[in-house]
Amino acid sequence: MRDRLYMCGVDVAMTALGGRWRTIVLAAIRNGASGFAELRREVPGISEKMLSAALRDLRNAGFVQRTEVRKRPLEVRYTLSDSGCKIAPALASLNDWGEGFALNHGLRVLKHPVLVQPKLRRAERPARAARRRAS
Repeated sequence: MRDRLYMCGVDVAMTALGGRWRTIVLAAIRNGASGFAELRREVPGISEKMLSAALRDLRNAGFVQRTEVRKRPLEVRYTLSDSGCKIAPALASLNDWGEGFALNHGLRVLKHPVLVQPKLRRAERPARAARRRAS
């Protein structure tokens, strides 16, 4: 990436994120998919070869971390790095914009749970009642 001059920050972001599959795989990891087989199930239409390439590219770009859980048989987990966590809100905004654009232009969008914001468990929800009582 360092061998060229970029036109703007969007140019840098799109180059770092790369093509279609990288952003979808990143969203799947953000929503909790962590193993290779699980990612393969969560990302419809991706081949094993493309998933491997997307994960490798995301690791090289610093968005994803790979952890070996077990050596035999090999089991790995993929998680977002700090950079991956920072890009996640931008991807969510881009998803919302894309869905609106598709709606306005008669395009069809697959409603897949990968791109839906994950639901928070009761313990993770903000304590609204506690905040109201403090006011």
